[in-house]
Amino acid sequence: MRSSVADIASGLAVLVMAGVFHAQSGDLEGVSLLFPRMLIIFMALGGIYLCGLGLLKGRKGGMRRRTTNPWL
Repeated sequence: MRSSVADIASGLAVLVMAGVFHAQSGDLEGVSLLFPRMLIIFMALGGIYLCGLGLLKGRKGGMRRRTTNPWL
């Protein structure tokens, strides 16, 4: 598995977990919501970062491969 595919897959898995946490924190109120909300935000940012990193790696790798050796 290419590293870009692994980054995208792990980013999507983290985003799914953040969604599960968000769905489960619906009945919390006040100060008890603070820690789960911060955890959800950091997980979502990490998932978005991993997906973006995988997309950028895939584009760079694909372009580099085509320009260096036209026979592949």
